[in-house]
Amino acid sequence: MSPLRSETQASFIVSKTKNLWYDFGLSKGGNSIDLIMNLKSCNFQEALNFLKNPQYSFSFNPPAQISHEPKIKLLKTSHFISNALQDYIMQRGIPMLLASRFLEEVTYKVRSGIYFSLGLKNQKGVGTSKCLFQNCNRSEILYPHLLESY
Repeated sequence: MSPLRSETQASFIVSKTKNLWYDFGLSKGGNSIDLIMNLKSCNFQEALNFLKNPQYSFSFNPPAQISHEPKIKLLKTSHFISNALQDYIMQRGIPMLLASRFLEEVTYKVRSGIYFSLGLKNQKGVGTSKCLFQNCNRSEILYPHLLESY
């Protein structure tokens, strides 16, 4: 429905990608500044002053949702190393006996994808879980794979 006039059938459209509006009933359109000028019956400078006021927020796009969920979520660690990661270890020329002393398989989630990689053990257990949440050194995640859905 048009914010500029009363109507019974919706004829007001907003393009979020172009940040433009058009009212078919008035044969008028423009950007967000033009809409404010029409809504407030003001000039360009007054519309800018209106937008400067932190009390008001005006955009055709909804505010971004801020997620407080960690970007990387550790799901599990395992002493068992999958065949895909064992193949990777062998391709790198690392003896499996040596790798099994220092590495564990780590399963983690990034957005909607579930991945697994090799994690380096540290004195407290598996260092990758710490690495994933704090200062991550790319050398610590040797070979991530996309897992199939559980």
